[in-house]
Amino acid sequence: MPDNKTQLDQVQFLRGIAAFSILIAHTPYLQRGHFGVDLFFVISGFIMMYVTERTYENFLLKRVIRIVPLYWLGTFGLFSLAWIAPGLLNTASTDIPNLLKSLFFIPYFNGRTFEPLLRLGWTLNYEIFFYVLFFIALSLNHRYRAAITSAFLLCCVVVGQLAQPESVVAKFYASPILLEFIYGMAAFYIFRAAQRRPESMGKSGARLSVLLGTALYIAMFFIPWPDDYSNRFLMWGLPCLLIFVLVAIGGSSVRTLGFFVLLGNLSYSLYLLHPYVIHLVDRKIYSISEPGLMAYTFTFLAYALSIAVAYASWRLIEQTSQRYLMGKWTANRGRSSPAQAG
Repeated sequence: MPDNKTQLDQVQFLRGIAAFSILIAHTPYLQRGHFGVDLFFVISGFIMMYVTERTYENFLLKRVIRIVPLYWLGTFGLFSLAWIAPGLLNTASTDIPNLLKSLFFIPYFNGRTFEPLLRLGWTLNYEIFFYVLFFIALSLNHRYRAAITSAFLLCCVVVGQLAQPESVVAKFYASPILLEFIYGMAAFYIFRAAQRRPESMGKSGARLSVLLGTALYIAMFFIPWPDDYSNRFLMWGLPCLLIFVLVAIGGSSVRTLGFFVLLGNLSYSLYLLHPYVIHLVDRKIYSISEPGLMAYTFTFLAYALSIAVAYASWRLIEQTSQRYLMGKWTANRGRSSPAQAG
């Protein structure tokens, strides 16, 4: 469900390729494409600016309704599986405190990583943190929401890097990866500036822009992991900002690939659920840990199943829950309005 009446297909396209990158990253014999997370963070910064350009009514409510239902359902599902069939997913925990922390987006160290029960939920912890800071900024001053949010994020990172806190939560929210949300907010202003002068680019310039963005995206698969993980916002974040700007600006004049726009629509479900589909294929059907003809065949099967599961989740869970919850909210608000007026 788009957050605005006007869906930007080029942004959905970018969401699609970000999700596809992470699909590749979690293929055992490939493990390239983790930069898709960084691209998602840039996109998120942009989208928050875009959807609040004219109004920010029910901003936080809409974010919660979009994020929470699928995440909670997936978390409870995984927790239940860990109780019923602990051997099926040997990384899942049945610890109640960890379940509660996972549900309420509180970072914790699970003995190996900062991942919650639903593995990729660690990125949602950053997303929710960003949404809360952005909401505070909106409440303070709509016009300067980007500057205020950026100041909050910079303070978190700078103070955290200087203080080197022992607290897991403080350490988690001191990560420089938070700066990628600032990149996305900056991209919004670049995008709007380009829209005000469409004649400066033209059709050929737009095509070249998308071509350069696509070429850089492909090149990113060959950029190695940062030696220092704290430099991720530079090594991966800045190229992702450039990819976003090139495709977002040029893509408004160029027809994007419909398949990746569809992937963008279901990218949230695909992102959260694909690791378990790949795990199921790898461990229970055919090992895809080493390259080879059969591994390639079953990798394709894993991708197809991941997309099919994501599509079903998007239609049956995401869209249904958003329609129902927003409908309930609108109805309740409508019933309470006359009383408030009187």
